[in-house]
Amino acid sequence: MSTIIYNPKFLTVGGRKALNTTDVKNFIWSHARWSLKAGEMKKFPDDVGTAMLRQIEFLVEVNKLNHEKIKTEIEEKKFKCDKCDFETNTKIAFISHFKTHGSDNSLENSEGIEDATPIGDYRGTAKVVQNPEEGIPQGGTKFNPVNDKDGVGWYDGGLERDSAS
Repeated sequence: MSTIIYNPKFLTVGGRKALNTTDVKNFIWSHARWSLKAGEMKKFPDDVGTAMLRQIEFLVEVNKLNHEKIKTEIEEKKFKCDKCDFETNTKIAFISHFKTHGSDNSLENSEGIEDATPIGDYRGTAKVVQNPEEGIPQGGTKFNPVNDKDGVGWYDGGLERDSAS
């Protein structure tokens, strides 16, 4: 006799696809190594199948009740292109395919969206904004402080207490 085992592509929690499963590699039983990829169904000798089902909780034993459901799940593709009819089970094939559609990421109507403006350069310096009340410059970074009128370096817009005080 043999035991038919299915390794689901994903686990369902509360009726929703939740977690991707993994391939079973190098399952050692009866002095042999056995494997079962995610989304694959195979026949195993009864002793091996029983041991796999006991030790690896996400594997499913195929029977008359769940065979048709599993068969449709195997045929279902994981990644579907929303621009054409392309379907695949592998993420890298989907990404490669999607690049063939070209770059169409621009918005047709971008009114009302504010333009970004830089506040400093790549070295981490920030735009200096003087606080008119105290003469304390706002901005700067810890490694590149902004000096006030007395030559004192400021950063992050405030003071830091010394550990001595």
